[in-house]
Amino acid sequence: MKKYLILASVSVVASFGLFIRPARANGCGAEIETPEPTTAQRTKVASVVLEGVVLSVSDHEDYETYWARIQVYQYLKGSGPEMIRIYGFHDLWDSSSCADIVSVGDHLLFFAEGDPRPLITSNIGAKTSTLPVDPEIIVEITAAANQSPVTPYPLTATPEATMTSPPQASGLMPGTNIVFAVIILVVTALLAGLLLVVLISEMRRKRSNHENG
Repeated sequence: MKKYLILASVSVVASFGLFIRPARANGCGAEIETPEPTTAQRTKVASVVLEGVVLSVSDHEDYETYWARIQVYQYLKGSGPEMIRIYGFHDLWDSSSCADIVSVGDHLLFFAEGDPRPLITSNIGAKTSTLPVDPEIIVEITAAANQSPVTPYPLTATPEATMTSPPQASGLMPGTNIVFAVIILVVTALLAGLLLVVLISEMRRKRSNHENG
């Protein structure tokens, strides 16, 4: 009886073994055999690579993706404003991706895709979208990007700010000039009507005097 129980136990374990995922590396969802992408590969895939520090992250549950607000120190590929958001971070790993975690105060190199807004995390395979700040890595990135580091421009100088906030003459509120124009037209029409009434009255007076004379 004991022999049959042992055999049954082995069969059950073997059956579950068919559904066990392969061993993981470094506690994340990447297969051990998944190659680590080179810095040059990461750079070529990403449309924006930057160095910055995380100022805040959005509220989220453990299983939800979230965005991080980042103070940009320099753009190593592409260009953009000094303050950005990158979407797509997540705290848990699954069968296809490692956890891609950032926290307030993290000083990192970020690989992202965007124009540069909105930016989303740029991953190769299951690997994360960030690397530690290291002078040698920065040299590799700039060589792969074929550009020198670019200083971020102030938020007030962004194209979006220029398009959505046109200069307003004389510091007046939007629409003030239109109101003044309407008022002037109304006053002009009233004056013209008054002048026409006076002219008609004068013409009638002269005609009446002429007939009486």
